Amino acid sequence: MLKKKISHILSFLSMLIVAAIVITSLPVNVLANDANGTISTAKNPEEEIKFDSGSVVESPATDFEYTIEDSKVTITKYIGSATEVVIPGKIEEYPVTSIGGYAFVDCTSLTSITIPKGVTFMGEGAFFECTSLTSITIPEGVTSIESATFFGCESLTSITIPEGVTRIESDAFRFCAFTSITIPKGVTFMGEGAFYGCKSLTSITIPERVSISDWTFGMCSSLTSITILERVTSIGDRAFWKCYSLTDVYYTGTETQWDNIYIGDNNDDLLNATIHFNYVSTVIPDEITPSVGSNVVVDSDKSTVSGISAESKPADVIAQFEGSDNIQIVGKDGKALADDALVGTGCKIQLVENGEVKDEVTVVIKGEIDGNGKIDSDDAIYLLRNTLFASLYPVVAEDDVDGNGGYNSDDAIHLLRHTLFPTMYPLK
Repeated sequence: MLKKKISHILSFLSMLIVAAIVITSLPVNVLANDANGTISTAKNPEEEIKFDSGSVVESPATDFEYTIEDSKVTITKYIGSATEVVIPGKIEEYPVTSIGGYAFVDCTSLTSITIPKGVTFMGEGAFFECTSLTSITIPEGVTSIESATFFGCESLTSITIPEGVTRIESDAFRFCAFTSITIPKGVTFMGEGAFYGCKSLTSITIPERVSISDWTFGMCSSLTSITILERVTSIGDRAFWKCYSLTDVYYTGTETQWDNIYIGDNNDDLLNATIHFNYVSTVIPDEITPSVGSNVVVDSDKSTVSGISAESKPADVIAQFEGSDNIQIVGKDGKALADDALVGTGCKIQLVENGEVKDEVTVVIKGEIDGNGKIDSDDAIYLLRNTLFASLYPVVAEDDVDGNGGYNSDDAIHLLRHTLFPTMYPLK
């Protein structure tokens, strides 16, 4: 009884205090336009690029030729002699963001190279004919593998291509030595000869929506099977030329859809292979993984997921994850959400295999505090209560909705303003 009375009193006081602060602290430009007839807003400072090299010792800046433009460094040439290179995250206090064209050309003694996380671009032929290079990881910010980037890296047996890559240009991996490679699902273009002469490659999966250019997999003489997703619409001339070992093609579409694919000349090895129509992959992800192009983000410790919009239905959320057939969403009571329910903060997204939960993450929707799936004044009140009485009003995550880097009553005020003036007070 006492707790109920306290709840009512806190509700009334919270609404009164927050409303009073909102009204008295509104900036002048909420009520009046500036001299140009537009409402002025402050800009957020540019997010600082951070580097984590751990215990790895970076190569000295004197091993590189480089340029600095717009406070960003581009490596233009490697002039050192080491066999193992760690490109520094910063040079002269500026972040390294690009590796120029042919920067490491003919570095034939180079066996390994570590690229800093801040690099977002690698130019044409960046590692051309690095014949001793055995493995490399491409940073997450790179979106395109340029022409001839790894041309002639004949010892390159392992490479990781980030999910954000959408284009693999001509001759990018020509004459490389890997036996398998995972092409990200977001790739929509593979240029001429992109994997030409990769004679150790045994299998490959072609993402949907990709166009396969001429010569792409020509002379991949160990290639025995390929998986082609149903939205592939064209396969260029000699794309699978002299793939003598190719015996099986696993196609996720129907025979009619296969017949509608444009297949260029001199692809006899492809056409003579056994085509398995309506192929369904049974691979279930090891962990909850957002689909390519999805807005959702699983945090670094893999305990929470953000980027889900308020007032989302379970089916809309599930569709944003890999292996959606094995994804379910449960409420705070541990029961599966109904189809017409709203996914709210505190719900669990679970990856299920054979009836057992294989992985799970907790939903955190920015600004949606009380877990009902909607953003309204009740969330602002609950957030304020939490800042005053955290043990009585727990939250799944401290929600810095005003973007000032802290978590306090200012966030409650900003959130209430957002419910009244959403465009002027966006969630940050």
